[in-house]
Amino acid sequence: MQINVHIEGVDRTISRLDMKRLRKPLKEFFKAAGKEGAGALASSVPRLTGKTARAAKSSYAGGARGFWARAFFRGRGYKTGRSHIAHFLEMGTPPHQIKAKGAALNTPNGPFRSVQHPGARPHPFMGEAGARTDRGIGPLLDRLGAEIAGLLGR
Repeated sequence: MQINVHIEGVDRTISRLDMKRLRKPLKEFFKAAGKEGAGALASSVPRLTGKTARAAKSSYAGGARGFWARAFFRGRGYKTGRSHIAHFLEMGTPPHQIKAKGAALNTPNGPFRSVQHPGARPHPFMGEAGARTDRGIGPLLDRLGAEIAGLLGR
């Protein structure tokens, strides 16, 4: 899961500017926007251990094709990454059976070849994270707009 930040309607304005002069303000904006999104994810995710909240990260990039920022949950794969857990938190899970792969499953009641999981109720948090990101990006957009206006001589 990720929150992407995209500004629509600025392509014509940006095309009138010298990209060398605009690169630094855009880089600073998208870097800050990504951090805002990661902070929103971290503060919105339901906590049991805090591992998922600590896995919220951001990245940004920019070049000739444009700039982007994203907020995401760091992980090394679908089954092991925190985005896998975030999906379960957001959507919940139905009751299901968990089967041992190889050795028996160790539980407080002893080892078992399979156990019945009761399921988990959903804890939607992505909508709140998106709303927090929107609120946090407003001042950043104002600052970027002022810098662009300064470069346009307005």
